[in-house]
Amino acid sequence: MYQYSEAKLRQEIADYIRSGCYPFCRRAAFADKVDRELAYAIFDLEGINKANGRPFLCVDYDKIVARRYSGLNRRYYNASLIRQAFAAWGSRSLKYLHEAGVLNPKDKSFRGRGMYIKNMEMLGKDVSGCYVGSGSASVLFYYAARSPAHSVMNFYHEAGHNLQDLLKMKFWRGKDEYSLYRCEVHAEVFASAMMILNAKTERERRDAEAFVMEKAVNNADFSGNVDVKYNSYAVVKNLIPELRKMDRQSFEKIGGRIDMVKTAIFAQRMVDRYAYLPLDFERYAKFEERYARVYPFSYEKTRWYKDCTEAREKRVYDKKAELENILLRLQKARSEQEKAAVFEDDYLYCGEDVKEFRQLYLRYNKRGRYYAMLKRTEMFLKPENIWKKAKQMISFLQKRNLYRGRAR
Repeated sequence: MYQYSEAKLRQEIADYIRSGCYPFCRRAAFADKVDRELAYAIFDLEGINKANGRPFLCVDYDKIVARRYSGLNRRYYNASLIRQAFAAWGSRSLKYLHEAGVLNPKDKSFRGRGMYIKNMEMLGKDVSGCYVGSGSASVLFYYAARSPAHSVMNFYHEAGHNLQDLLKMKFWRGKDEYSLYRCEVHAEVFASAMMILNAKTERERRDAEAFVMEKAVNNADFSGNVDVKYNSYAVVKNLIPELRKMDRQSFEKIGGRIDMVKTAIFAQRMVDRYAYLPLDFERYAKFEERYARVYPFSYEKTRWYKDCTEAREKRVYDKKAELENILLRLQKARSEQEKAAVFEDDYLYCGEDVKEFRQLYLRYNKRGRYYAMLKRTEMFLKPENIWKKAKQMISFLQKRNLYRGRAR
């Protein structure tokens, strides 16, 4: 799972371009492998929620999208989700979906129109998963993206948020930046621990440790370069040796599978011990290198400055990392111009591969133009815009009739 070769990555990029170069326009080649890997984890997570009296639904987002319209604001099948919800919850499914925050109460959701909240619509652009929940019901969305290991870890990250909610961790309900930082770091640390503990052999464990460390290193940078709330480097670099000291059996439950609740509580202890303190995080979140000289506080000796500098020295940028960056940029692109720019830039390691990708893009760009046309059409024809234009027209006619009446 952790070993994803350059050849497979190149093939994934090529297939992505052939399919139209939009998120969800195709199902990843490794998606079935991810499903098998997560089957027991999903079963366990559903059991934990049930034991806590929480209606819970785990949805493979990749299976409810309308691939022909992938990349548009509404690119999913409402009926697929409703059907899955009814199978789990019965007649109360629409009520629970409303309470979880999946359905927008202001829309006519019972008719299947405009159902999803905004951050759901952005999945595949900047987000790799989504957890929405309240005290009444919860829904976790995940899908296979980028690589098998990234897909599995993204699932565990969202599962970490679910457990924060269930276990009523003190930072879960906080809306300030520091509470959000603690939430995201705990979710990353929990996901890292699950990846390591689920390794079946020593080699798999070393690969898992290398993978989670690489991910933490890539998220460790200064404001302006990354979202600082996801910088888990300070905790993950201590997590790996800490887990090495501990017996894996202390995290196991009957049957040999890893106990998610124990792991979440352990992750919370690690965050309490190694995460940045409130004042440190506040200064770290404000800090940008280009304005370093104007800051009133001395930053050279702070822990966060040393961590970011250390992470930069550890960061490895090779051909595989460059290919991953190309795939990520293509997935985040919001226009034909942004997509074309990916193929026009200079690359250090994979210039020849990019030439081939460019030829594929030019050959299959008709599909991209088709998606762009549909997106422009939808901007004018989606229900809320139709009503908006209708109201404007009615208002114009009323004013014109009023003016004519006065003129007479």
